[in-house]
Amino acid sequence: MPWATVADVAAYTGAEVSDAQVFQAQAVVDLFSNTTEAASADMKARDRGRLRYAVAYQAAWAAEQVDVTSRTEVTDVRQDGMWFTPGHEDALFLAPLARRWLMRLSWRRSRSVQVRPPGSPDPASAAGWLSEAADERGPEPWVPL
Repeated sequence: MPWATVADVAAYTGAEVSDAQVFQAQAVVDLFSNTTEAASADMKARDRGRLRYAVAYQAAWAAEQVDVTSRTEVTDVRQDGMWFTPGHEDALFLAPLARRWLMRLSWRRSRSVQVRPPGSPDPASAAGWLSEAADERGPEPWVPL
């Protein structure tokens, strides 16, 4: 069963699509999200909901495109004084709203890693190493540049 259904697509986008178009959209979203339904058991409900929206918007968008699956990849098109450059590398294959939902998946966001200098006290301690009082405890006092 795909992340979204024909009824979901109609509810979220107002577009009428077939089951086959939803399955095609599912394949594209699986490719860009780097996950499949088999992994959904370990997934947060919030991420499953975001994937449902992404599939719905992808299905509605792809139904209005001219043969999404057999386009030729180009970086620049010029004809009769007009030119076209896609907004991002996947613009010819991925719906804009689907891309926004995919960028919000928990595993696609940036993460912070806390790194402490060697020999610094544990930041959980009362006088953590970020406090100004910790400047005086080092081998040399802190001096402004």
